[in-house]
Amino acid sequence: MVYKLTYFDSYGRAENIQTPFGQIPVLEIDGKPLAQSFTIARYLAHKFNLTGKDEYETAVCDSIVDQYKDFISEVRTYWRVIKGFQEGDENKLKQEVFVPGIKKNLPLFVNFLKPNNSGIKFNVFKFRMNLLSGYLVGDHLTWADIVIASGMAELDNIDFEQLNGFPELRAHYQKIPKHFLKMVHYKLTYFDLYGRAEHIRQIFVVAGQNFEDVRIAREEWPALKSKTPFGQIPVLEVDGKPLAQSFTISRYLAHKFNLTGKDEYEAAVCDSIVDQYNDFINEIMPYKRVALGFLEGDKDKLRQDVYIPAIKKHFPFFVSFLKNNKSGFFVGDRLTWVDITLAHAFSTMDKTDSELIKDYPELSDHYRKIHSLPKIKEYLEKRPERPF
Repeated sequence: MVYKLTYFDSYGRAENIQTPFGQIPVLEIDGKPLAQSFTIARYLAHKFNLTGKDEYETAVCDSIVDQYKDFISEVRTYWRVIKGFQEGDENKLKQEVFVPGIKKNLPLFVNFLKPNNSGIKFNVFKFRMNLLSGYLVGDHLTWADIVIASGMAELDNIDFEQLNGFPELRAHYQKIPKHFLKMVHYKLTYFDLYGRAEHIRQIFVVAGQNFEDVRIAREEWPALKSKTPFGQIPVLEVDGKPLAQSFTISRYLAHKFNLTGKDEYEAAVCDSIVDQYNDFINEIMPYKRVALGFLEGDKDKLRQDVYIPAIKKHFPFFVSFLKNNKSGFFVGDRLTWVDITLAHAFSTMDKTDSELIKDYPELSDHYRKIHSLPKIKEYLEKRPERPF
C-alpha cells in the first residue's frame, strides 16, 4: 500500500499525520484521496494500532482529539494573525482569545494525565484508564498522545510562557518519542554585530521561530574558524548540521517559513533580486573593508571611485521592482525574504550615509514599511545597538 501525504512545508495540520474539499492536507492511499487532517490521523491510527486496546479507549481518544479541535477553533483567529495569514491586533487577540482559550482547554487535557481528587467517580475513571502511565489513554501510546504532544510542543516553541502553568503537558510532550515531534533546533553563530546575520535573525523573528543566537567575540574567532564549512560566519546549525553562506541560509529559512512568494516564479524573482544585491555588495567591498577599519586605504577615494558608482548602477534596479509591483513589496503582494534583507540594508545605509539614499525615496519608504510590521518593529526596538 502506497501512502502520499500532501501539505505545506511546515508542521501545521499535517504534522499529526487534487483536494476533495479545496484544502490540504490530503492523504492518497494507492491513489485514492482522503481529506481532513484529523480524519486522516484517525484512519492511520486504526491502521497502525494507535487507538487504544478496546472500543472504549478508542472512543476516549476521539473525545480528547475532538476537544483539541474545539481549542484550535477557539484560538484560530489569533493563530492566523501570528502566522501572517491575516492582519489583526496580535496583542489584543492574545489577551482576549488565545490566553482564555488556553486557560479553558489545557486544564482539561491535564486532567487526563494527573491524579484528580475531585471525586470518587472520576478517580475510578482514571483508574480504568491507567492514567498514571504518562499517556493520555491507557498504558501505551495512542494517536491522541501524538496530536496533543505535537500541539503542545509547537505552543511551547512559539510562546513557552503559556505552558509554564501546565508542567504535566510539557512533561508529556517531552516523553513522546522525538521522531513523532521533530522540533528543529536552530543555532545561528555570528559576531555580536548586525553584518551578514541580521537579516537572518529577522527572518526568524517574522516566522515566530525560536533560535539560539550565538554572538561571538573577535578573539574567539580564530579557534572557531577551522570548524566552519568555509572558514567564515554566519553559520546556521540545523539539529547540529552546519549550513554556511548568509544568503543560502536566509533562502533556506525563507522556504521553510513560506517567505518566498506564492509560487515558483515569485521564488525565482526573489532569488534574482537578492543575487543582484549580492553583486552590489561584492562591488563595494573594497570601500566597505576600508570604511569599517578592516583594511587600510584611501576611504574618500574609494567612496568616489567605487561606492557611489555602484549605488548609481544598482539602486535604480531595486527601485524599478517597487514601482512596477505597486504593492509596497518587492515581489508579489506579500512579505518575502527579499523585503527583510533589503530593508535592513537600506535602513542601515540611511543611518550611516543618508546623503546617498535620499535620491531613492522608494527605498526609504520600503524599509520604513517593513520595519513598521509589528514583529520587526518590536524586535528593532529591543535589539542592542551595534555600529554595523
